[in-house]
Amino acid sequence: AAEHGHSYQKVFPPADTRVCRPCRSRHTRSCGLLGSRRGSQLFLIFLALSTQIAVDVYNSNPPCCYVDENGNPIGYDVDVIKAVDDKLDDYSFSIDTLDFSAMITACESGAAPFVSCQLVPNDECKSKFIFCEEPFTLSPMVFAVADPNIKTLDDMAGHSVLSSPANYKYGMLESYNEKYPDKALVLQTTSNTTPADGFKMVATGQIDAVLCYDGGFDTINDSAGTGLYKTDVVMCESTYFMFSQSQTELRDAVNQAVKNLKADGGSAKSQRRILAATSSRSMQTR
Repeated sequence: AAEHGHSYQKVFPPADTRVCRPCRSRHTRSCGLLGSRRGSQLFLIFLALSTQIAVDVYNSNPPCCYVDENGNPIGYDVDVIKAVDDKLDDYSFSIDTLDFSAMITACESGAAPFVSCQLVPNDECKSKFIFCEEPFTLSPMVFAVADPNIKTLDDMAGHSVLSSPANYKYGMLESYNEKYPDKALVLQTTSNTTPADGFKMVATGQIDAVLCYDGGFDTINDSAGTGLYKTDVVMCESTYFMFSQSQTELRDAVNQAVKNLKADGGSAKSQRRILAATSSRSMQTR
């Protein structure tokens, strides 16, 4: 886009047309406006009138948010953020990646106004951050285990699970233990372990299991070379975009854009495309 002096972004599904950021209209790649002086002028006006927002996503959570071989942020969360950006006239997003703990700290301080990593609000998070009311996806989760005979939550009773207290998954596991003390899991805490590192800890016997997204299991398992197994889906939660407490106007704008995106079917199309690409990559590496 930069080489034409005009900003446009992909929409769902990928097509020969693009949505022009300044005029919000569809143009083909051969459109005379793209690369023209008029296009450049419109883009400068757009930048002057829109609020620039830095959006941070976690850098190691495939297929939701991670980096490609060139260090660029990719994944389902990233695609939805770009689609939301395309629907907002008053904001323009730039997306970057951070470690999970750094992302949360930056959002709490206000340095990162808008973050995403398949986040689920709990009472503690709601006291520090604000969230969209509209979820942008469901996140089915499984345990990654070395024992193929472990299939269900009942099978996990008494087994150790690696989780970070800063992550909403930890709260979910704690709630499960409180509700079912006779089937409680042994929670082993970590401060900043990547999913791949967690898989390796399971493979070497340091821990019995890690909780991960069903859609990302094959990608992590293959890239880490761990040969683990996954259980049945054990938990499924709606996930939301998260904002620093002062960003109520931005939150409301994004919330409405998510509603509009879902009504258009864009979020579902993106999810099918990302998960299909993930499955394809997993099959190619087997």
